[in-house]
Amino acid sequence: AEVCKLSDQRAFKLEERNVGFPQSVDFFPTSGEINLIVMAVDFPDAIATEQPGTFIQSQIDKMNSWAQFTTNGKLSFNFQTSNQWIRSSNPSASYVIEKGSPNKQNTTQDLQNQMTQDLIDAAADTFDFSNTQGILFLFPPSIQGLENDLSAKGVVFSTPQGEKALFIRGGGMAQYRITGGNLSPKFWQLWVHEILHAMGFPLHAPGNGFNTGIAQNTFGTSATLDAWETFLSGWLPDELVYCEDYETLTESQVVLTPLEFDKTGHKAAIIKLSGNEALVIESRRPSGFSSEWPASDAGLLIYRIDTSADNDRTG
Repeated sequence: AEVCKLSDQRAFKLEERNVGFPQSVDFFPTSGEINLIVMAVDFPDAIATEQPGTFIQSQIDKMNSWAQFTTNGKLSFNFQTSNQWIRSSNPSASYVIEKGSPNKQNTTQDLQNQMTQDLIDAAADTFDFSNTQGILFLFPPSIQGLENDLSAKGVVFSTPQGEKALFIRGGGMAQYRITGGNLSPKFWQLWVHEILHAMGFPLHAPGNGFNTGIAQNTFGTSATLDAWETFLSGWLPDELVYCEDYETLTESQVVLTPLEFDKTGHKAAIIKLSGNEALVIESRRPSGFSSEWPASDAGLLIYRIDTSADNDRTG
């Protein structure tokens, strides 16, 4: 498999995380346990109408199941949460945070940090922040002000247990427009996608917005992580990758096990085309974390890797 571990060869890195080997080291590890708080917060101008406990538990269960399956048991999540909404002392409309542009400096980070600190202060008696590495916020569909996401990574916040550098993520009005103004059963996919970024995954390819997996579409019909990303992270063991160099390729028959199946066997066939390019071939099925796919979406997914190309989403 070493032949197919193409190095990141971009001359200028607009996308901060490596698109080739080695995987970038980021805020979260790719193995071990990650400690998270799921905090449900409503506001004087956006009051929640039903308790969040059952919904949050369903999202936690999905995240745990996804981590166990996708990482081959190398990664797990440990959660704290509450069955009650925490009421912010400030209206949500007071936090006017516009949507940022990918790959560009965030001009609203100071206000996002202030909002996060205000919400931590409101929840001071509810959670133990001692070992917390990140907070996933759940806001009601009637939230105002926050256009897209509440986000931070590695920012130091004050907690009752001291200063903590945290990962922060919470969805805003744009997410609720996607879900029709409802608490979507796929919120966990948004959370996992953003956590993956904070692990060093570039994501958003191949085909940003495609329904081929959680790397391409946070609310899509598949939450499967593609073979290249799992290969890059070490979650896909080398012995499950069929690797060949185009220069020496003659003819081969390779049986691929679908990524969605909990079964051993080759999960990917990778053909190295050049020093920076490769074809990746996966077998995919409307099953498991792609169970929403129609029956006709069963077969091979083939895409090209180019580790000299940058991932520019500024437009």
